[in-house]
Amino acid sequence: MQSNAARISMAVTQSIIFSATASIRGVELTIELAGMLNLTSSSIVLDVASGKGTSGFVVAEAFDCRVIGIDQTEANVADAKAEAVERGLSDRIQFILADAEELRFVP
Repeated sequence: MQSNAARISMAVTQSIIFSATASIRGVELTIELAGMLNLTSSSIVLDVASGKGTSGFVVAEAFDCRVIGIDQTEANVADAKAEAVERGLSDRIQFILADAEELRFVP
């Protein structure tokens, strides 16, 4: 079981990882960086500014972990939720409409 410090560190570090999905190496780099966190099926990853969920899907599928994505755009959240259902991942990944600057994260 992860400590609160490990969970917080993972949540902060993920912002660097998820920005990698848009890079030239994309999915490959996302998996490589997420792999450094030693994610397991009991891990929960917070994806801030998740957009349509691209990075969250990569991590959830590659590491069999849970992902919570937040985004402030209704269309992105709706699209991400629909994609989660389509991929059969709605039990491991959820998307919430929220403003990251107003988020109060309590591990």
